[in-house]
Amino acid sequence: MKYTKLFLAAALLFLVAVSVQAQDKKATGKDLFQNAKCGMCHGIETEKLTTKGKAPDLSNVGATQKAEWIGKYLKKEEKLNGKPHGMAFKGTDDELKVLSTWLASLKKK
Repeated sequence: MKYTKLFLAAALLFLVAVSVQAQDKKATGKDLFQNAKCGMCHGIETEKLTTKGKAPDLSNVGATQKAEWIGKYLKKEEKLNGKPHGMAFKGTDDELKVLSTWLASLKKK
């Protein structure tokens, strides 16, 4: 019984430590792009992210769009060529900021 309690306490401590460590690691824009399944439609050749979707490659999106506009477009608050984005971004505002900032940084050299 004594060892069982000790084992359970150690396991709980381990789980708390892993959870805190996972929260400390912030997702990158590339992580969010992949996790949100943006790659189902879009590729980013410069990042070696390929797709079979028909949406435009985003390798150079930052050369023409700023992060603020990209964020609004992903939330369907802006239109491109008279059309809203196909899917509204479902993540948090912080995640949207990270993703749109990363996308805006993509510029072909």
